[in-house]
Amino acid sequence: MLIAGTFFLGKEFGLKSVLGTLIIPLFVYLTRDWKFATDEPLLGAIFGGISVGIGLGIVFLGKASTGGTDTLAQIVHKYTGLSLGKCIAVADGLVVLGAILSFEVEKGLYAMISLYVISQTIDVVQVGLSKSKTVMIITNYENEIRKAITEKINRGITRIEARGGYTDTERPVLMVVISQIEYSRLKEAVHEVDPSAFMIVMDAAEVVGIGFKRE
Repeated sequence: MLIAGTFFLGKEFGLKSVLGTLIIPLFVYLTRDWKFATDEPLLGAIFGGISVGIGLGIVFLGKASTGGTDTLAQIVHKYTGLSLGKCIAVADGLVVLGAILSFEVEKGLYAMISLYVISQTIDVVQVGLSKSKTVMIITNYENEIRKAITEKINRGITRIEARGGYTDTERPVLMVVISQIEYSRLKEAVHEVDPSAFMIVMDAAEVVGIGFKRE
């Protein structure tokens, strides 16, 4: 894994991974006498998953790894564009499925719960809790809707040149990025101008720039 990580992700990543590989067993040794906070498997799976997810998320933000399957996950992330949380779920999910064949099925199911929590927590650490929306609007009242959005929502608008696939006529598309709580106001503003406007709403995992998160 270390060799693959260095080859695909660079020397700096490789050096950080070596450091992570050394630090983890050191801390396992230092905490070997700590008592478990709970003996309940479900609580352990959930809160242990949150802890591991936060830790891995921070490691990923530092462009490093702990030297395990998270290295494979980052390689898959680089070449597929999948979120790091999903890549961890795939890589460790294969390990868990294999372990179910050797250990108790019930323990494997708890491990799957923990893995889901880990993957979701990693993505939260990477992109934050706030969700934004990208809205694409197709309308015959372009200027009026642009004015309504500017005045009522105070968001910038991008005009995209497009053509209708059936009519082959020019049909500009208005694109606007808003926070989740602004969506209902945007929808109301658009429908007041054009009730038949065609709107496509998509989640935007991360938005960086004026009016949103600063890098």
